[in-house]
Amino acid sequence: MYSNFWTRQILLVLLLLAGSPALARSWMPGYNFRKKITIDQSKVSGTASLLNFPVLIVLEDAELRYIGNCEGRLQNSRGLDISFAATNAPQLPLAFQLDHYDAVNGKLVCWVNIQELFTGSNPGHNEIYLYYGSTYIHDPFTLSARATWPASYQQVWHLNLDAAPSISRSANHGPEMSMTGSPGTGPANFPAAHIGNGLLLNGSTDGMAAAADTNTTVCITAWIKMDHRGTEQVILASDTTAGGYVIKVNAQGNLVFETKNAEGFRSATTAEVLAVNTWYNLACIFIKGIRRIYINGAYKAGGGSNGVKLGRSGALSIGKSKQNGSYFKGTIDELRIQNVERNVDWISTEYRNQANPASFISVAAEEINPANVPVVNEFTGAAGTEDWSDEGNWSLGGLPAQNAQVIIKGGKKTKLLAPAATIINQLTLEPGARLHLQSGLEVNCAASIAANAAVVLEDGARLTFKYDVLNHGRIGLNKGHGSLVFRGGHALQTLSGTGLVTVSRLEVELASATHTLLLQSPLNVGRQVQLIRGTLNSNGNLSLLADTLNYGAALMPVTDPGNTQLTGDVHVQHFVKGNFAAPSTARGWCLLAAPVYRSELNGQPQNNFAAIQASVFVTGTGGTLNGFDASPNNGGTIYTHDQSLPGSLSQKYKAIPSMDVSIPSGKGFYLFSRGSRNIPDAYLHQIQTPPFSNPGPYTITYTGKLYTGDLTVNLFNRNSGGEGDGFNLLGNPYASAIRWAALQKQNVSPFIWVFNTQNNAYQVTDDPDYIIPSGTGFFVRVNSGNASGSLSFQESAKYTGTTVPAAQMALRESRRAKETTSRLKIQLYAAGLTDSYTLIFSSKGNDGINDADAGKIGEGYLSIAGIAGNGTKLSIDERAIDTLRKEVCLYLKGWASGNYTLNLKASLKPNEEIVLADRYLGINKRLTEPESNCHFFIDTAIPASYGQQRFAILYRELPEVKQQDTETDKNIVVYPNPFKEWLYLKSARLTYKNLKVLIRDITGRVVWSSVLPILDAGIPVQQYCGQLVKGVYFLQLLNPKNNKVEAVFKVLRN
Repeated sequence: MYSNFWTRQILLVLLLLAGSPALARSWMPGYNFRKKITIDQSKVSGTASLLNFPVLIVLEDAELRYIGNCEGRLQNSRGLDISFAATNAPQLPLAFQLDHYDAVNGKLVCWVNIQELFTGSNPGHNEIYLYYGSTYIHDPFTLSARATWPASYQQVWHLNLDAAPSISRSANHGPEMSMTGSPGTGPANFPAAHIGNGLLLNGSTDGMAAAADTNTTVCITAWIKMDHRGTEQVILASDTTAGGYVIKVNAQGNLVFETKNAEGFRSATTAEVLAVNTWYNLACIFIKGIRRIYINGAYKAGGGSNGVKLGRSGALSIGKSKQNGSYFKGTIDELRIQNVERNVDWISTEYRNQANPASFISVAAEEINPANVPVVNEFTGAAGTEDWSDEGNWSLGGLPAQNAQVIIKGGKKTKLLAPAATIINQLTLEPGARLHLQSGLEVNCAASIAANAAVVLEDGARLTFKYDVLNHGRIGLNKGHGSLVFRGGHALQTLSGTGLVTVSRLEVELASATHTLLLQSPLNVGRQVQLIRGTLNSNGNLSLLADTLNYGAALMPVTDPGNTQLTGDVHVQHFVKGNFAAPSTARGWCLLAAPVYRSELNGQPQNNFAAIQASVFVTGTGGTLNGFDASPNNGGTIYTHDQSLPGSLSQKYKAIPSMDVSIPSGKGFYLFSRGSRNIPDAYLHQIQTPPFSNPGPYTITYTGKLYTGDLTVNLFNRNSGGEGDGFNLLGNPYASAIRWAALQKQNVSPFIWVFNTQNNAYQVTDDPDYIIPSGTGFFVRVNSGNASGSLSFQESAKYTGTTVPAAQMALRESRRAKETTSRLKIQLYAAGLTDSYTLIFSSKGNDGINDADAGKIGEGYLSIAGIAGNGTKLSIDERAIDTLRKEVCLYLKGWASGNYTLNLKASLKPNEEIVLADRYLGINKRLTEPESNCHFFIDTAIPASYGQQRFAILYRELPEVKQQDTETDKNIVVYPNPFKEWLYLKSARLTYKNLKVLIRDITGRVVWSSVLPILDAGIPVQQYCGQLVKGVYFLQLLNPKNNKVEAVFKVLRN
């Protein structure tokens, strides 16, 4: 159903149409409502009509409040969708100007030009219509609005603040006639006054200035309220050396009107003394040498000589003299200058109208335009298709117009495929209806989705709600598709009902930072939550879903915390992998962190382990007495980390003493996971009866508040020279992945240690692009020699993607290629498991162990490391480039005999060479490509096939080769000759594959051999022959295709 408001209006129209001929009268097109205003003719002075009289209309009515374009009549928050017409010409707009609008209270302040204002003795009637509720917008500064003031009005200032810092625009002229404030004036000088806003002056420095008034006949009117007496106070001055005028209050409180010409000043002064803190209406008239002063519509003083002209005036000064003295202390409102004489009837009528505008008029009941009552367009599917754009499917025979009320009839299904966003006012889905969105849909007013109805968002669809949503069905359905946007224009927007919402992205962009979106029913988000403006009160109904492949749902960076807020508990899922293939088991350790907090301690957010115990069995010392789950041995399964303890990293773990423990946000913990406790017979298979199960994947759901803003964690270092010194266990505090490089660090190494649950081992990286998922714990290390350090988590560090895109990986490799150091990354693979080792050669490197190296912590099912000089295993190993040749021993471990693979990625300078030496097989493999693989077999019964005896990395910088040290045979060149350790082969024109290289001594015996997979034309290939003794040798190249000798060389080993 459409809104209750319009239901009531339609019924009211039908009733009125049946019994009131008034609605049959003509109506100004485009307006939904009107009220008849009758001016009290008894308040109009005199016997003759007043022509082109600007009447002040002030209305304060609940029906004129702006409460949004759904429930309220006015559609514009500034009250600009209004117009006026005479009742005898209801379709023709009158000239009018909006002075002020109070949207909260529904107060309109307008000036309407009444072409003939009848007096009580006239036969006519002063009746006009106020029209409102329209898409037409009134501009108070257009020519039509300025026509409210007849040509006799030379200047009209409502004294509103129209532009910063203190400009009040002329109401009947362009910006060039604006009034401008003196230095130091600003918005505070324009408070609420007698009619709308006015000009408040401090009596010492405040004043305004405007262009000159050149008229010789003037009628000046204004409202003033003095804050004190005792000094002369100028209201308005235009005097020059030979002309102009001054209106002021003297020190005694009398109003003075001075005029000037070549003969000097002449003045009129009232006998009446003006009181402070009292509003007065002033009128000062000068015509043909005669001065007149009126106060509150009554004549008070005057005089002069007939025929004496007013001297030429200068620029206007408001609130102070032209000599910058006699400052006015108080408020001035509605200042006007006319170039005609106004009689007492005009002046007294103007005073009555402006002094008490409510008593000047009476207002009739609201009328409704039956032609503009919104029409409901229903999707019936009568055309036999599901296409929204098929006009035959709609009850009105045409597509819904913009801002229409739309109903999808029960059981009907439609698809909206429009390329641009469709905008409607209300949306109703009856039971069983389905709306499939593949583009954008904006709903300005209330939306209602009935039970068993659904709005399905396809990939890329965008559904925007600007008002309340009542959902008893489904919205979204797929956590990877569609965006849901809330843009409410009211103080409170709600999502309610018994239904469920599941979308990829949620955006909250309310009209004001003070507005709130309240979730009263479940809303699931699969990818991103973006807070742009306003408060999101999750009210325990918002869930950020986990994902088996990506990082899961995340709260995006809060870039404007002053205008955004998230309150209430949120459910954040964390996915735990399982069902690992042998040799792995998912029953094991993992590093975690809470992405929510549940309490605060000394201003620091804290979280307990309730979510963990709700997902897995947690055991510990004291068993159930300390809140743990029952178990035969009461072994601890949740550990924190204490850097102050002695020993290695693993020796610094501390089991929590009870389930009452809380840890600060930003800290991680070590969990032994037996699998989900919520599956059948979990206790039996996980704790009670071995052999224990290899658990499947499950989800931990944390519930609490989401931390936003920056968070600094202090780090410590025992600094005793021990193996575990400097390691601190931290955790991502956000419900969002974060970028390692974007975290601010002090006295912290560039490495991050994470735990690979499948390989049951720590892995370390110095990759600045490494992404730390939400809910993940990790280790950092304080640099040696420092007792402390810090790491700061920042909103700007949040990762705004859902996966590491290929472009980011390419960028990373490009940056590596530009580094001044040389780098070799080796990954060991087998059966879906992996471990890595990085070797760095740098001119600033050190073959010892320092903060540039990352130690290998523990071993998993498979393991690879470099061996330092003292036998220490390193995962990241920086070595010095200080010799021609360097050898680095590798350590490899596999869990069983079988096939394994080394993947080698090298980033080298042109004059560098790396060889992988397989000592077990006696094969040296030169790395000629940026990436290559080495497949090998481990036999656990043969120690030489694994451990640190198997592989080594040989590195050297290549010497410069002189061209004359070559040996040439036809197409192939060999150099240098003589050689020491390395020989180079190069083909001039042809490409050879699988050439066999034989080196024979002078007796013809083969003393060295190898196979060249490829010898490309122009690309040299090096061969290491350092094991040969000094002497003369013959190098022979054989082509295996035909067993042909391609070349023979005589070479000399020095």
